[in-house]
Amino acid sequence: VWESTDLRNWSRQRSVQVSPPTAGNTWAPEAHWDAKRGTYVVYWASKLYAENDPNHTGNSYNRMMYATTRDFHTFSAPQVWIDPGYSVIDSTVIKNQDTYYRFTKDERNNTSSTPCSKFITEEKSTDLLDPHYGFVADCIGKATATSPGLSAGEGPTGFKSNTENKWYLFIDEYGG
Repeated sequence: VWESTDLRNWSRQRSVQVSPPTAGNTWAPEAHWDAKRGTYVVYWASKLYAENDPNHTGNSYNRMMYATTRDFHTFSAPQVWIDPGYSVIDSTVIKNQDTYYRFTKDERNNTSSTPCSKFITEEKSTDLLDPHYGFVADCIGKATATSPGLSAGEGPTGFKSNTENKWYLFIDEYGG
Protein backbone atom coordinates (compact mmCIF):
# COMPACT_ATOMS: atom_id res chain seq x y z
CA VAL A 1 0.00 0.00 0.00
CA TRP A 2 1.17 3.51 -0.84
CA GLU A 3 -0.65 6.64 0.32
CA SER A 4 -0.75 10.18 -1.07
CA THR A 5 -2.64 13.39 -0.42
CA ASP A 6 -1.77 14.96 -3.80
CA LEU A 7 -1.13 12.00 -6.20
CA ARG A 8 2.45 13.26 -6.74
CA ASN A 9 4.16 12.48 -3.44
CA TRP A 10 3.75 8.99 -2.05
CA SER A 11 4.47 7.27 1.25
CA ARG A 12 6.87 4.37 1.56
CA GLN A 13 5.43 1.00 0.60
CA ARG A 14 3.63 -0.84 3.37
CA SER A 15 2.70 -4.51 2.98
CA VAL A 16 -0.59 -5.89 4.26
CA GLN A 17 -1.83 -9.47 4.20
CA VAL A 18 -5.35 -9.82 2.88
CA SER A 19 -5.33 -13.47 1.76
CA PRO A 20 -5.98 -16.35 4.12
CA PRO A 21 -3.04 -18.58 5.14
CA THR A 22 -4.37 -21.28 2.80
CA ALA A 23 -3.86 -19.03 -0.25
CA GLY A 24 -1.01 -19.78 -2.62
CA ASN A 25 -1.01 -16.35 -4.27
CA THR A 26 -2.54 -12.88 -4.14
CA TRP A 27 -2.72 -11.57 -7.71
CA ALA A 28 -3.77 -8.27 -9.28
CA PRO A 29 -5.46 -6.54 -6.33
CA GLU A 30 -7.84 -3.66 -6.98
CA ALA A 31 -10.04 -1.56 -4.70
CA HIS A 32 -13.46 -0.04 -5.28
CA TRP A 33 -15.37 2.30 -2.95
CA ASP A 34 -18.71 0.80 -1.86
CA ALA A 35 -20.86 3.73 -0.71
CA LYS A 36 -23.67 1.37 0.36
CA ARG A 37 -21.38 -0.23 2.98
CA GLY A 38 -19.12 2.76 3.59
CA THR A 39 -15.98 0.72 2.91
CA TYR A 40 -13.47 0.00 0.20
CA VAL A 41 -13.76 -3.48 -1.28
CA VAL A 42 -10.32 -4.85 -2.13
CA TYR A 43 -10.39 -7.83 -4.48
CA TRP A 44 -7.79 -10.16 -5.97
CA ALA A 45 -7.26 -13.71 -7.31
CA SER A 46 -6.02 -16.53 -5.05
CA LYS A 47 -5.59 -20.27 -5.29
CA LEU A 48 -6.91 -21.77 -2.06
CA TYR A 49 -5.44 -24.98 -0.66
CA ALA A 50 -6.56 -27.34 2.09
CA GLU A 51 -5.51 -26.40 5.63
CA ASN A 52 -3.60 -29.70 5.85
CA ASP A 53 -1.60 -28.74 2.71
CA PRO A 54 0.71 -25.95 3.99
CA ASN A 55 3.16 -26.51 1.11
CA HIS A 56 0.35 -26.02 -1.43
CA THR A 57 1.10 -29.20 -3.35
CA GLY A 58 -2.51 -30.23 -4.03
CA ASN A 59 -4.74 -29.18 -6.90
CA SER A 60 -6.34 -25.78 -6.82
CA TYR A 61 -7.53 -22.98 -9.08
CA ASN A 62 -7.83 -19.20 -8.82
CA ARG A 63 -10.96 -17.67 -7.34
CA MET A 64 -11.68 -13.99 -6.93
CA MET A 65 -11.50 -13.05 -3.26
CA TYR A 66 -12.34 -9.84 -1.40
CA ALA A 67 -11.90 -8.07 1.92
CA THR A 68 -13.21 -4.71 3.07
CA THR A 69 -11.37 -1.81 4.71
CA ARG A 70 -12.01 1.77 5.72
CA ASP A 71 -8.36 2.73 6.29
CA PHE A 72 -6.13 0.26 4.37
CA HIS A 73 -4.59 -0.76 7.71
CA THR A 74 -7.23 -3.17 9.01
CA PHE A 75 -9.16 -5.52 6.74
CA SER A 76 -12.12 -7.84 7.17
CA ALA A 77 -11.60 -11.57 6.88
CA PRO A 78 -11.18 -12.57 3.22
CA GLN A 79 -14.22 -14.03 1.45
CA VAL A 80 -14.71 -15.78 -1.89
CA TRP A 81 -16.35 -13.36 -4.35
CA ILE A 82 -16.32 -15.38 -7.61
CA ASP A 83 -15.97 -19.16 -7.81
CA PRO A 84 -17.48 -20.69 -10.95
CA GLY A 85 -15.64 -23.97 -10.27
CA TYR A 86 -12.71 -23.11 -12.56
CA SER A 87 -9.91 -20.58 -12.55
CA VAL A 88 -10.77 -16.88 -12.94
CA ILE A 89 -8.46 -13.87 -12.45
CA ASP A 90 -8.13 -10.14 -13.09
CA SER A 91 -11.56 -8.80 -12.19
CA THR A 92 -12.20 -5.09 -12.52
CA VAL A 93 -15.35 -3.12 -11.77
CA ILE A 94 -16.98 -0.07 -13.36
CA LYS A 95 -19.97 1.61 -11.74
CA ASN A 96 -22.35 3.42 -14.09
CA GLN A 97 -25.31 5.05 -12.36
CA ASP A 98 -26.71 2.35 -10.03
CA THR A 99 -25.16 -0.67 -11.75
CA TYR A 100 -21.79 -2.35 -11.25
CA TYR A 101 -20.23 -3.95 -14.32
CA ARG A 102 -17.65 -6.63 -13.52
CA PHE A 103 -15.13 -7.86 -16.09
CA THR A 104 -13.21 -11.07 -15.29
CA LYS A 105 -10.77 -13.26 -17.20
CA ASP A 106 -11.78 -16.90 -17.75
CA GLU A 107 -8.45 -18.62 -17.08
CA ARG A 108 -9.30 -22.11 -18.37
CA ASN A 109 -7.44 -23.64 -21.31
CA ASN A 110 -9.21 -22.92 -24.57
CA THR A 111 -11.03 -25.99 -25.97
CA SER A 112 -14.07 -26.61 -28.15
CA SER A 113 -16.18 -26.94 -24.98
CA THR A 114 -14.78 -23.71 -23.47
CA PRO A 115 -14.42 -21.40 -26.52
CA CYS A 116 -14.34 -18.18 -24.42
CA SER A 117 -11.43 -19.30 -22.26
CA LYS A 118 -8.54 -16.84 -22.06
CA PHE A 119 -10.97 -13.97 -22.71
CA ILE A 120 -13.11 -11.63 -20.63
CA THR A 121 -16.61 -12.19 -19.23
CA GLU A 122 -18.89 -9.27 -18.34
CA GLU A 123 -21.52 -9.42 -15.59
CA LYS A 124 -23.65 -6.82 -13.82
CA SER A 125 -25.33 -6.22 -10.46
CA THR A 126 -26.75 -3.39 -8.39
CA ASP A 127 -24.77 -4.63 -5.34
CA LEU A 128 -20.95 -4.68 -5.57
CA LEU A 129 -20.66 -7.78 -3.35
CA ASP A 130 -23.58 -9.71 -4.82
CA PRO A 131 -22.41 -13.33 -5.15
CA HIS A 132 -24.66 -13.83 -8.20
CA TYR A 133 -23.99 -11.14 -10.81
CA GLY A 134 -26.11 -11.38 -13.95
CA PHE A 135 -24.46 -12.49 -17.20
CA VAL A 136 -23.95 -9.81 -19.87
CA ALA A 137 -21.36 -11.15 -22.36
CA ASP A 138 -18.41 -13.46 -22.73
CA CYS A 139 -15.60 -13.88 -25.26
CA ILE A 140 -14.87 -10.13 -24.98
CA GLY A 141 -11.75 -9.42 -27.00
CA LYS A 142 -11.96 -12.56 -29.13
CA ALA A 143 -11.85 -12.22 -32.91
CA THR A 144 -15.10 -12.81 -34.79
CA ALA A 145 -15.96 -13.12 -38.46
CA THR A 146 -16.79 -9.41 -38.55
CA SER A 147 -14.16 -7.90 -36.24
CA PRO A 148 -10.50 -8.44 -35.46
CA GLY A 149 -9.63 -9.54 -31.98
CA LEU A 150 -6.93 -10.68 -29.64
CA SER A 151 -5.21 -14.05 -29.46
CA ALA A 152 -5.94 -14.02 -25.70
CA GLY A 153 -6.73 -11.27 -23.21
CA GLU A 154 -6.42 -10.45 -19.52
CA GLY A 155 -6.09 -7.51 -17.15
CA PRO A 156 -9.16 -5.54 -18.27
CA THR A 157 -9.46 -1.91 -17.25
CA GLY A 158 -12.34 0.40 -18.10
CA PHE A 159 -12.99 4.11 -18.17
CA LYS A 160 -15.56 6.63 -19.35
CA SER A 161 -14.78 9.02 -22.19
CA ASN A 162 -14.19 12.64 -21.19
CA THR A 163 -15.94 13.88 -24.33
CA GLU A 164 -18.73 11.40 -25.10
CA ASN A 165 -21.26 9.25 -23.28
CA LYS A 166 -19.16 6.20 -24.07
CA TRP A 167 -17.16 3.67 -22.07
CA TYR A 168 -13.93 1.94 -23.10
CA LEU A 169 -12.45 -1.36 -21.99
CA PHE A 170 -8.74 -1.98 -22.49
CA ILE A 171 -7.58 -5.60 -22.45
CA ASP A 172 -3.97 -6.76 -22.24
CA GLU A 173 -3.09 -9.12 -25.10
CA TYR A 174 -0.45 -11.26 -23.44
CA GLY A 175 1.89 -13.71 -25.10
CA GLY A 176 1.24 -12.38 -28.60
